[in-house]
Amino acid sequence: MILSQVVDCTKLPLAVYILFGLFAVLSIVECVFAFYEKEGPRKIIKPFCVAILGVIAIVYQPTAWLIYLGAFLGVAGDVLLIWKHNKKCFTFGMLAFLLGHLAYIAEIIVIIHPSISWPYYVAGGFLVLAFNLGFYHVTKKVVKDGKLAFVSNIYLSALGMVPIAALVGSCVGYFSYLFLTFLGGLAFVASDSILAYTIFTCDIKRRDFFIMAFYLMGQAGIIFGLLLSLTALA
Repeated sequence: MILSQVVDCTKLPLAVYILFGLFAVLSIVECVFAFYEKEGPRKIIKPFCVAILGVIAIVYQPTAWLIYLGAFLGVAGDVLLIWKHNKKCFTFGMLAFLLGHLAYIAEIIVIIHPSISWPYYVAGGFLVLAFNLGFYHVTKKVVKDGKLAFVSNIYLSALGMVPIAALVGSCVGYFSYLFLTFLGGLAFVASDSILAYTIFTCDIKRRDFFIMAFYLMGQAGIIFGLLLSLTALA
């Protein structure tokens, strides 16, 4: 199914503009605090940025519960990863983000399902299985924990499937707005790659600035891509 209509963004509810403006302001403040390594205020502001995206999803598409569920699971992950050097907090934070990615993937499937045949799903399942089997020992050497390596690979599979699924939807001509979700997924991958590198390999100066900049762009890209795709579908 090809995109049937272009969304007129000038006709979005006023509340969406106000909330997006608030998200933009808080995101800039968050990145400024991260750049100057002001950990206290940065950690306080961090969860509210994505929470606002979740509220935008509720206001704009109240029936699209998978989208705002993914956003609020991201908020839970944000809170838990404030203590990212605590193994339990890191594991549960990663679990929250995993469930959030699964919610986003499920929403993408809901959108593109009529145009995608079963071989795509078989190929996706094969890629996930191959990744988890092929990279388990590599991940274990990095995180130095077998259980954490297993959970990490499952998480990385879901993380990678978000942009892959969105790209598939864009390539089959279903919705051009899904390309925004694809870009958001890539930004999310970049954010988590920097996070993992600084935790398990080598810390870098102003790491949280780069992590949060890519992360906030990623969440916004994924969520708005899905919301606009649903609007075009209607």
